[in-house]
Amino acid sequence: MNTDKEKKSKLEIAIQDLAPELKKEILKIDEYLLKDMRKNLKFKRTFEGEGSRISYVSPWGFRYKLYLSSEDVAGGWHNISWIYYNTQRERQKYGKHKPDYTVEALNKLAEESPELANELFNRMKECVGCRGRVGCTAGNSKYEYNGKKRTLCCGFAFKMNHSDFEDAKKMIKAINDVVETINPTL
Repeated sequence: MNTDKEKKSKLEIAIQDLAPELKKEILKIDEYLLKDMRKNLKFKRTFEGEGSRISYVSPWGFRYKLYLSSEDVAGGWHNISWIYYNTQRERQKYGKHKPDYTVEALNKLAEESPELANELFNRMKECVGCRGRVGCTAGNSKYEYNGKKRTLCCGFAFKMNHSDFEDAKKMIKAINDVVETINPTL
């Protein structure tokens, strides 16, 4: 008979074969998103592809996603991106997507660390014409920051290492701060 302590969560099962350091980082960011950022961003966690992709979706129209294995990057990657709506009803309500606060979040981040804001903008994954892949928005997001331009489909791309997890948290915190100024009653 299994007790609750013996049962593994869906997250623990999804990450069980990863290196211990990576498991630790994923558990830390999971707690950060679901507990620390709960008040404003209200993330919901979902699993796709038999647990190989874990998404944290905010009703503000963006998501943080972990790709535990990926044909694009050996060893996986994670990203922050805005969600595009495909159904006619969603497009009537939101347009292509809910408001995108990427540039506002970069500006907020630049108040404390202009170097990190520039680095994150440069880390945004340019669209490489991957149209035809499920979910590709084929460069629907165009950004300009500090005189530089990017056309994106995959948002901010991060490697699976400690410093990139920390950078992802800082960007999510900046988005949280922007959301808080837009709707201070949250």
